[in-house]
Order: sequence, then structure tokens, then C-alpha cells
Amino acid sequence: MSCTFETNSDATIVGSKAANLALLSFVPGIRIPRYFVVSTTAFDRANERNGERLKQLESLSAESANISRLGEDIRNEIIMGELPIELVEEIAGAYREFSRQEGGESALVSVRSSATAEDGADASFAGQYATLLNIRGESSLMEAVRRVWASTFSPRAVLYRKRNNYPLGATRMAVIIQRMVDAQSAGTIYTVDPETGASMICINVVPGLGVAEVSGEMTPTSWIVDPRTMTIIKRRRGLERARFPTDRGALLELAGQAERISSFFRDRLRIPFLEAEFACDHGGRLFFTQVRPETAWSKGRASLTAVDLGKATHLLRIFQGGMTGSPGVACGFLRVVSSIEEAEAAARAGDILVAPNTTNIWERVFARIGGIVTEIGGTGSHTAVVMREIGKPALVGAGESMRSLEEYADLPVTLDATQRIVFAGREAAGMVHRLETVTPAYGTADCQSEEESWKEAASLPGRTETDSAGRRWICKPEYPICRFMQSVYLESHLWMSRKLRSPIKNEIHRNTHRVLFRDLFQWRWRLRQMTLADLETLQQERELAVADYLDACRSFDLRRARAAAWLMSYIRLNAFIGLGFDIHKVTEGLLEEVLAQRKIVEPYYSQIRAAQMELGETESSRCTRSLNRLVEEASGNDNLIEALGAARDLQNDAPLRTADCVSFHGHLESHAYSYKVTPIAEIDLCGCTAVLAVVVEILRLVEAGRPTLVSPEKRFADTSVEFFPFDPNLKGIHRLALAAEKARQDAHHLRVRGHWLIREKLERLAEFLVMEGTIGRVAEVFEQSPAWLLQQVSQFETKRM
Repeated sequence: MSCTFETNSDATIVGSKAANLALLSFVPGIRIPRYFVVSTTAFDRANERNGERLKQLESLSAESANISRLGEDIRNEIIMGELPIELVEEIAGAYREFSRQEGGESALVSVRSSATAEDGADASFAGQYATLLNIRGESSLMEAVRRVWASTFSPRAVLYRKRNNYPLGATRMAVIIQRMVDAQSAGTIYTVDPETGASMICINVVPGLGVAEVSGEMTPTSWIVDPRTMTIIKRRRGLERARFPTDRGALLELAGQAERISSFFRDRLRIPFLEAEFACDHGGRLFFTQVRPETAWSKGRASLTAVDLGKATHLLRIFQGGMTGSPGVACGFLRVVSSIEEAEAAARAGDILVAPNTTNIWERVFARIGGIVTEIGGTGSHTAVVMREIGKPALVGAGESMRSLEEYADLPVTLDATQRIVFAGREAAGMVHRLETVTPAYGTADCQSEEESWKEAASLPGRTETDSAGRRWICKPEYPICRFMQSVYLESHLWMSRKLRSPIKNEIHRNTHRVLFRDLFQWRWRLRQMTLADLETLQQERELAVADYLDACRSFDLRRARAAAWLMSYIRLNAFIGLGFDIHKVTEGLLEEVLAQRKIVEPYYSQIRAAQMELGETESSRCTRSLNRLVEEASGNDNLIEALGAARDLQNDAPLRTADCVSFHGHLESHAYSYKVTPIAEIDLCGCTAVLAVVVEILRLVEAGRPTLVSPEKRFADTSVEFFPFDPNLKGIHRLALAAEKARQDAHHLRVRGHWLIREKLERLAEFLVMEGTIGRVAEVFEQSPAWLLQQVSQFETKRM
């Protein structure tokens, strides 16, 4: 029999993947898209003419150069050769019956491999065979089936089987024909945390079809759920925002279904951990499309080997971040590559690769490298699965790693994928030990409750405290703060608590400002009760507070009235900066709810929104354009380059104040006072540090010969800014979300810009107080209370008069 429908669980006939699907259909409450299977018998009949070639292929070693040629001959025969007419008719008839059950003439289907050894307990065969999506019509279906059959003999599939000691006869290919889910999001679920081996449920979600996640082309949003308590422990945002789950209930429902599936397979097949793939359609319905045994932690192939950080304090950490695709430590030469062709040419035995992302075709270099770092990808990608199976470390979703590690290319490094660190040199090789457990570090969770926030913050040393009354505080910032900022923080919170009618309990303890968790959540709860008009009014008030603050900085002088006005504007700015993050989260949540209700697709929304965000001129983009103009002017002026070099060497900007450089120096000063160009341990109130820092940056860019950035206006000149004009309510929410995002991005920059604007104006007061002996150094102006500062301004004003 060439075709069989959903109930057959005999893996020798339908392959392991389809057999698992058949078993999955017996789990209560689980929804599976309708499917039928082209059996292994059909594969045997399609492959009859390749008998002699198969024997030759079976006899070759994995190193033989003839594997590719023989495999290509077999694939061509399967794809182009004639098939028995009755076999073609039987498959076409099964498709017509399937389409009738689906309510149409030609159903839209996916065509997926289901080899007899695929998705087994010992080897996953992840990404080895073909999957074809959105297939419609009998001729297209027959071509897709042929291609899946032919993928059995691709070079990487043959090598994978030989490496894992599977004879070709043990991998007969069945093909699953399954209804395509119109997915708004999809992903993978593990009943073990792939990063740590802990018995947790790990859910990875990407927008659209799940192939983007499993192929390693997208970094998913991930959740970790404790199956014992069914509570969300952590969330880590991906590079793309997935629309599922839209609420905690849906997420926990998915986790509960995964736990039921795991229990069913554990009881019947003695499988400790599972991996499943799922899709969520635009109606919010969940479908499971695949389930298979997890093959790394279940078989003891993965272990938490790591560098002993207590002994490695002297080592230089050149990168830290990303996700553990496969735990472990490896030492080798660092190779930064951007394509599989570069990887094959550059990689030597034991090397550590750094790449933007990897797909299943990269597996042909995995056997010889020591480890890999990718900027994109998740723990459920083919790369992560295969690297766990072969026991080599992989760091995935490590954004910006190529740029950070580029200068260390071709030098020896140590990759600790368990703790997500890359060290310079091989010195860490002698410091490797095995961990029993490792605390997952997923970054800041977007917590939904006070309890989750406490768990999140408690994992960060020095950020939280519990007092004698059992009250839980979050401490901001992490380092002790001066008296001036103590007062600003307290007054800012009190001002905003009055505004929102939500009392805030502040405390200064051990020179650190502390706020109760529940009070912070009160703010967001209050915001959620506001109407759209109220939120827009609040956002407008924030914009006014920003304008007032910058105006107060520009008009600041050493008179009490002006200093007091600046201080009040700074307090209000801090209040709105703190609130800005909450407004951002509330409006984003509101927007997502409305988009989900109207079933607006993610890609369209994302593209329009990204274009609009770039069209909006932010403080940082203005500063970028300003720097670009300075670099462009300097690049074509030899006299100016000479003056810049003299200023840098002399640590004095006097050469730029003369001759034809006067106008340039004015632009330079304006840019320096408008932008934070160097990290500052304490406020520097003397010299021309800011100007010289910009000089160094200009010379670096000119000498590097880097082109200036394209301005946002030019890049998006042809992009429409209209967004669903037929829906005024949605348009208003969208506009507010953009404004809140802009405010969130500019929050820190605005504060620092104000510091630069008043730096020179406070210098005279600071120098006067040093000469008087009131303070020992100019930076101490900010180490006193605001009341003290205003008093000194009054005394200075009196003496000056």
C-alpha cells in the first residue's frame, strides 16, 4: 500500500515522524493538522532503478570523494526518472480524497520527510531531509514528493548517517502530506531546558512559519515554564516580535499541553525529554505538527562543562551574551566568516567560528570545528540541535558578536558556551570544570507580576534587599548615589505618585535609593486604567517636560531663580523618564491587543512601524547626522585635519580656534555639548574633555575611511507614513506607541545632554568654591544636596554683585 492516513503508527511503513504524529493523536486535547502519508513502500518502488548505485554508496567510507557524485546520480534518477503509473495515480487519488475532506479541490499542504530512522531516540536527523511548504495541486505535489525522496541521498544526509552508523537500508523514506497551517506564529517546545538540562518547559516562538526558527534564520522569543507549578520563570525577547502567546493564559495552556504530551510518551515509550513543533493560526488555534525525542540531554551527550570563573579573573573577556545552543568549552583560533563558502575555506580543525547565522547546510563544517558563535538563532535551531548531539559548544543569538570579535580574528580564544563568554587566549583551557547546575541568565524578563519581578531581580547580585519587616525593595542604581541625586530621585517619585494618585514608598539606605516592588507595579496598573486620551495627554506633558529641561539648561546661569528653575525641570524630567518605560510597555501591550483583534499581519505592521520610527527625528539621530557633517567637512580639508591632529596631540583645542577652523570649532563645541561621547565616572567640570573626545572620534573615522551614514530621511524617503487611516482608534494608539518608543530611546541621552549644557556654566561656581576652600575639587558640586547648591549660588550671586 503506497498511501495511508492518520492512524498508522508502524514506523517501518510511515517513518518515525509520522508514527510519532499518530501516537500524538491519542493525547487528549491535542490538535494536529490533518495529514496522510506516502509510505516507505512507495519510496522503494521509486528507487528500484538505483539498486546497483545504492550498493556502491553503502560500501564507500565517509571520506570518499565519490559520495557526492553517486548521491547526485541517485537523486537525478528519483527526480527525473519514470515512476510506475499506478503509484502516481495512488498518490494523486489520496490527495484528491484529502482535499475533499478539507473542503476544497486542491488543498494547500506541506510535504515533509518521515524516514524510518528520523526523529528517533538516538539521532534526530535535524535538517537533513527536505521540507517543502505551500504546495498546491497534483503535479506540484508529485514533484515535492520526489524531492523529499531525493533528499535521502544529499551529501550531508549520507554523511550524517555514516557518521552515526546507520546503514542506508535503515533509512527508507516515507513522506507526510499535511495541511498547511495559516500561521501567525510558530515555534518549538522542549520539555528540558536545552541550555542547562533542567526539567523545565522551554517555549520558542517566531512570527509566521516555524521554519525561520528551526533553520536558524531568526532569533525566537523564549519562555521558561516550571512544569511543577506552571509558572513562567523567565522570558527573553527575540529579534522579531511574535504575536503568540497574546496572554499568559494561552502561554500556560501551551505549556500544559506540552507536559501532557511528555507524560504520554514517557509512560509508553520511556522517553525522558521531548521536542515538539507547533503553529498558531490567525484564529488563535494551536496545532502540533511534530514531536520527537530530545537527543542530547536524554542521552547524556550534553554536560555543563565551564571555565572556573573564580580562577579566571585575570583573563580578558572579549564577548559576553547570547544563548547556550550547546553547552561546553572549546579552545581554538577564531575565524570570523559571513557565509558557508568562507567557512569551508577558512575553518581548520578545532577552530572557533563566528558567523551571522547558520542553516542546516553548515553541518558539513561542524565535524572539524571546535565550536561556533552565531548572531542569530535559538536553542531550537538545527545548528543547536546538531551541536548538542555531537557534544560541541555553540553560542547562538549572540547579536553584535561579529563586530565585537572581529579584531580578534585568527587569534586563539576560549569559548565557554555554558556561561556565554568568549575569552582571549587559550589560558582558560586549564581552568575547565564540570558544573552540577548553572543559573540561566536570560536577561531582563518582561515580568507580569510582582512575584516574577522579585525572582528576576533576585538573580542579579546587589539589586534587591528584604528589610526586617519582610518588605522587598529594588535598589536603583546599582552603585551608591550622591546626595544631590538622592534628592532628585525622591522628589521625582513623589511628584509622579501625586500625578498618578499612587503613593510611592521611597527610602535611602546605605546611600542607595530604594523603591518597593508593589509601588512600581502600581504605576503600570494606574496607566492601564487610563483612556487613550489620558495617555496621550501624559505623553504630551512628558514632551513639555523635556523641552522645559533643555530650555532651563540653555538659559542656566549663576542666579538662584535660574538654578532653582533648572533643578525643578530636572526633577520633572527624571519623573517622566522613569514613567516613560511604563508608558512604553502599556501602549505596546494595548497596540498588540488591537492588532490581534483586527488580525493585522506582523510583517506589514513591523515594516510600516520601523519606517515611521526612522522618519521620526530622535535626539540620537540628530547627533549622528551632526557627527557625519563634521567628519565629511574634515575629510576634504588638509588644514583642518592638521589642526585636529595638533589638538589631539596637545590635549588642547586651541589649534582649532584659529584661522579657517573657527567655524568648524563652533560646530564641534555644539556637538560635544549635545551628546555623551565618552563614559564619565564623575561629572567633569573643567577643561575641554568633551571637545577632545569628539576630535579623537572624527580622526578615527576619517583615518578609517568609513563612509558617513545615510540619513533616516533619505533612507525612507519613499515610505508611506499612513497607517490604517480607516481606523482612527488604532491610528491613535499606534501614534502614541511610536512617541513612547522614541521617549524610551532618548531617555538617557536627554539627561546626559543636559549635563553637557550646564557643565561650562557651573565651572565658574566650582572654581570659586575651590578657591574659597568650600570644596576640594570641582566635581564636588554634585556631591552635596540641592539645597546646599542653591545656597552657594545665592552667595556667589551676592558677592558678584
